[in-house]
This record gives sequence, C-alpha cells and structure tokens, in this order.
Amino acid sequence: MSERVSSKRGGIYSKIQAYIEQICKHNFTVLEAAGCGSGLISLELAMKRNLKRLVLLDIREDKLLEARNNFNKFKINAEFVLGDIQNLPFKSESLDLVFNEGVIEHLDDMERGVKEMARVSKKYVICFIPNYYNILWRIEKRWKRWRGKFYHGADEYRLEKDITHKDVMKLLNNCNFEVKLLELGGLRRDKIFPTELKTWIGILGVRK
Repeated sequence: MSERVSSKRGGIYSKIQAYIEQICKHNFTVLEAAGCGSGLISLELAMKRNLKRLVLLDIREDKLLEARNNFNKFKINAEFVLGDIQNLPFKSESLDLVFNEGVIEHLDDMERGVKEMARVSKKYVICFIPNYYNILWRIEKRWKRWRGKFYHGADEYRLEKDITHKDVMKLLNNCNFEVKLLELGGLRRDKIFPTELKTWIGILGVRK
C-alpha cells in the first residue's frame, strides 16, 4: 500500500522519508509542522509505524483538506490542525518528533519558527531546507524571484529568505539540542558532489 504513496513523489522526498523513518519509533507522537501540503510523507510514515499520535499542521485550509482527503483514501487516522508554526498550539515538550520540509525559509520569523518546533519537541526536530551554498540553486531562485514581479503565481519566491543550514543548527543548539547534518543530494549524480553542491539539506536536532 505504501508503494502507491511513494510513487507520487521524487527522489528527494524518498530520502526525506527514509531519514524520518530511521528516527521515528513505534508509539511516537509526531507533528508535521506547517506546510504539510498533501501530507504524503506523514501518510506513508503512518503506514509503516504504529504511531501513538500524528498531527499535521498548516496555515492554509485548502492544504489541510487535501491532506485529509489523502488520509481518508487509505482509512488512516490523524489530526489536522489549522495553525501557525510561529505560534504552535501545543504544550512544551509534548511531542516526540517535529519535522517539516521546505517551510522555514518562507516564514516571516524563521528564528521564532525553529524555536517553536524545539519548544514542543521532547526528543527530535528535523528541518529540510534548500541548500543556500548551491550556486546553481541560488541563480535559479533569483530568476524565479525576478519572474515573480511579472508573473502571477510565483509569490513564494519573493517571500523566500536566504537562510543556511548553519543558521538552523545554531538556533537548535541554543535550544539545547545536539545537531547533525543530513545530506539529501538532489542532482542526478549527487554522490560525486560535495555538500556545497547538494540542492537540499536536512538538519537533525536531538534534545540533550
């Protein structure tokens, strides 16, 4: 059943899925915080792990509806919360794992968003972000940002912040988390490229 979910996504999302599965244990309480979108990563996680609680949070009602519909197709239960990652409606240290991908670089206050993820997690935080140090990605982003001034539908590129994995690692360190870099790749021959040329990168925080 989970293969039908995986087939809808590309290679990067498969790597993200694999990292999350390595961390997540049975009976975990898990939050996909903000930008859950279709919810496919959490959906596949729920298929492979017997989770105690699974929460998907997004600031957009249409995205939550899309995620809910995907879960309903497979008759899998989860909680769908309309909310803001910069002000999470959960108690401190109430969830085992909090993660998101491609979200925090779009926040008005990235620092607050990361700190909120750290506040509600009692064990793990994982953030997946575009790699700022990939020069090709930076050129592409600036081109799309420029196009956003003239073409409808590219507003997210104007809002996207230039943040690095070092920024996120520092914030998590300050929140009493040990941090580790997760290389995701993203190029067809990504195995031969150094970290600086990976298009996506992940940061794992483990509460001390």
